[in-house]
Amino acid sequence: NKELESLIILNGIPDLGPVRINKLLQYFSSAENVLNASYEELKQVESIGPFIAKNILNFKTKIEPKKEIDIATKNKTDIILYNDTRYPTMLKYLPDAPKIVYIKGEIKKTDFLSISIVGTRKPTSYGKLVVENLIKELSEYNITIISGLAYGIDTLAHEFAIKNELRTIAVLGNGIGIYYPSANKFLQDKIPSCGTLISEFPFKSKPSKTTFPQRNRIIAALSLGTLVIEADIKSGAIITAKFALDLGKDVFA
Repeated sequence: NKELESLIILNGIPDLGPVRINKLLQYFSSAENVLNASYEELKQVESIGPFIAKNILNFKTKIEPKKEIDIATKNKTDIILYNDTRYPTMLKYLPDAPKIVYIKGEIKKTDFLSISIVGTRKPTSYGKLVVENLIKELSEYNITIISGLAYGIDTLAHEFAIKNELRTIAVLGNGIGIYYPSANKFLQDKIPSCGTLISEFPFKSKPSKTTFPQRNRIIAALSLGTLVIEADIKSGAIITAKFALDLGKDVFA
């Protein structure tokens, strides 16, 4: 699939991101056309300019999409295009929806009935009790639990979901081929059997300061509502709550 290979290349170019990729696709109609465009053509596109245009030309030959597909396939990970029927429907409501996502596990239609649970990396004993009790009560309704696999509340949300035989979805701020945090390696390996891992980043992409806020919009988009349990006002959990509000979703605390 030439379009998939071209999107994998665009997705791997530094400083490009989903907003600029969307603008390029609107302008050139396809990812393949973007990669065939000249420097002069590229820099004409809104928010691209000379620096990003040079980045595209410099990196497009350095990224090997066939290798990326091979490594994902060997690790039972699907790379799914935006127009694929397997692409998560809820993500399409994002104005900057990723054009490709990496999924290990399975997104089911029943995952529409879901809630995101996010919060501090250092929960109190009360915070832990709240996660445990709420998920136990939610288990009666077969609700999918979504979180970000970070330390603290995220980890507890996934663990208690599995304990109560609920499906759980972990949205990663890095590639699926990277374990982060490393202490959650066992949990990350376990989740695909009772839910799914999802990421918009290349398979071996490491996390950074920008990837986590980017990840948070997907957590908010995938669920019907977001529950915040103990979070500092400047935390990633609050960023997720703001994304949820922007999308017209319910936010609970």
